[in-house]
Amino acid sequence: VADKRHKSVSRLSWNIVPLGAADKKTAQRHADVLEDFYNNISWSSACDKHQIGGFSRLVEAMLDCVGKKYSVHEIIWKPIPQQRKLRAEFKFVPLYFFENTIGELRLLRSPMSITGDELKAGKWLVTAANKPLMKACSVYYLFSQMSLSDWLVFSRRFGSALAAFQSDAAPDSEKWNDMAEALANIDNESSFMYGTGDKLELIQVSGQNAPFKEIIDHLKRLVITMWLGSDLATMSSQDGAGASLQGESAAMLEDDDCQLLEETLA
Repeated sequence: VADKRHKSVSRLSWNIVPLGAADKKTAQRHADVLEDFYNNISWSSACDKHQIGGFSRLVEAMLDCVGKKYSVHEIIWKPIPQQRKLRAEFKFVPLYFFENTIGELRLLRSPMSITGDELKAGKWLVTAANKPLMKACSVYYLFSQMSLSDWLVFSRRFGSALAAFQSDAAPDSEKWNDMAEALANIDNESSFMYGTGDKLELIQVSGQNAPFKEIIDHLKRLVITMWLGSDLATMSSQDGAGASLQGESAAMLEDDDCQLLEETLA
């Protein structure tokens, strides 16, 4: 769902919009330069040289802040003065290269560093979200994993029927021991015998009181709704009004993401 949130914005078209009461001719000249710039930027990952792209990949990476609060790019300027063109490479740098102990990100020069270097103005692009989702998602994830682990233990213990043998033979008698051996072979798919008056019952444990699936599904819906603003497939398929409201919520999140990118790039 995080990727879906990012890609819903990165797939959109874009244009340059003049601000305020700018002179029309000057504004158009500026818009032409900026449109040429954004159409020709390059994007890459600082930790994986195979991850490359252009403006759409930049948008995706900037929206990494929705989960983690910050997304950081180093800007490597590559102007072409003779052609009056501006070029740049945006290099995505993971957050574990930074610290934030004074209210702003600083670059750590080594893994053992505690305090980092100030980010130089014009050299870095920092995108910051107001209410990141990673902390809440981590809590939901842990609860989901606990329920999944419990479900697997339950399945291992009670996934197959429990053989219960009732006999009128005396304990430790020859018949008792024969039947005990036969019972022990059930798991090995071997045949067994029992005499008249004896009873073998296979007890199947009911899963009706084991809410593992319901807990996991509930947590999934919470996470999906938190990221996308809606979970139309599972929560609102029978409620047209609910589907409409959640559709508006998803559109609101998309608009908010677009505005965040617009203001950050401006």
